[in-house]
Amino acid sequence: HSVFNKLNPPTGLAFNITGPDNYNYTVYYTEFKEDASGNMVYTINLPAGSTAKEYVVTEINADVLNYVRTTTYSINGATAIEGSAATVNVVTDDEYTVTFENSYDIATGSLEITKIVTPNNIVLPAGLTFTVKDSANNVVATVLYSDFTNGSYVINNLPIGDYTVEENVNTAVVENYTLTGASVTNNGAVRIESGATAEV
Repeated sequence: HSVFNKLNPPTGLAFNITGPDNYNYTVYYTEFKEDASGNMVYTINLPAGSTAKEYVVTEINADVLNYVRTTTYSINGATAIEGSAATVNVVTDDEYTVTFENSYDIATGSLEITKIVTPNNIVLPAGLTFTVKDSANNVVATVLYSDFTNGSYVINNLPIGDYTVEENVNTAVVENYTLTGASVTNNGAVRIESGATAEV
């Protein structure tokens, strides 16, 4: 049977069963039925014998866009093992329960903001700030330059997607200097991918 956390099952979710003598069968999650405990289950009779026959049950099409999936399986209630393919040694008249459990977490990445100053001996104002906005123009972070390390600042665990980083020029004024310049990276536009660090 199958258990899902956080999300409904993705379209096309299925389980492929392979075994001896070229056995190959695929069952779709839409064919599962809910049991008395609220679990979604599917029962199948497999060719077996007095000696064990090895079958492999593989969950397929379980990924969801913009989420990171973790899948575990257990056989007959044993300790769960991380993975999407369970090997079962089937003997005639024995019953086996293979349980797959999926957890989904929003895919995230990191954003590194770097500030370059010319001439490099200028001391920037302590209140210099940068604003990070998502694709809907919502402010997701405001960063003080005083929090930078060696000219850079990293924001972790941002959901993947498109962002814009804006330097708030009114906070960048240095006495006796004229501010000129702009972002060297797509006018501050950047895309964050899963598990990666985008730079601007």
